[in-house]
Amino acid sequence: FDFYTLQDLLIGNPVFVTNNIVSYRDGPQSLSVLMVGDIFKHLISLSTDDFRVMHSKLDDVDIQRNRTCAISFSNYQPMGTYQFATQRKIVVAEKSKLDINLDFKEFSLNEPLKYTFEVPKNYKRK
Repeated sequence: FDFYTLQDLLIGNPVFVTNNIVSYRDGPQSLSVLMVGDIFKHLISLSTDDFRVMHSKLDDVDIQRNRTCAISFSNYQPMGTYQFATQRKIVVAEKSKLDINLDFKEFSLNEPLKYTFEVPKNYKRK
C-alpha cells in the first residue's frame, strides 16, 4: 500500500490492474472483467454506458490468507471532463472486517491548494 494506491482509491481509479484477463462478461448494463495477478484476483464491473467503475472486488490469490476488499462506487457527478463517484463503500476483511463509507461533499481535481497555518510561538528554528 503506497501513496499512488491511496490516490487511485480517492480519485476512483481501480487500485489493481493487470493485463492477465482471465474472463469477462458483457451484460446489458455492465461489463465484468476478471484479472489475476501474482497477489490478487480482481473482478471489476464497469458501466456499459461510459465505462465508469461501478464495483471492484479484490481477493488474495492465496485462499489461506482470506484477504478481500470490495469497493462500490455510486452517485457520479460531473467534474470537468471527468465523472467522479461522490459515494464509496469499502469493505476490507482478513481476520476482522472494516467498513468504510466515503461521502464527498466538495471535490476538485488538478487545482492548486493553499493551506494557511500559524507557526506555534514555542517553535524554535534550528
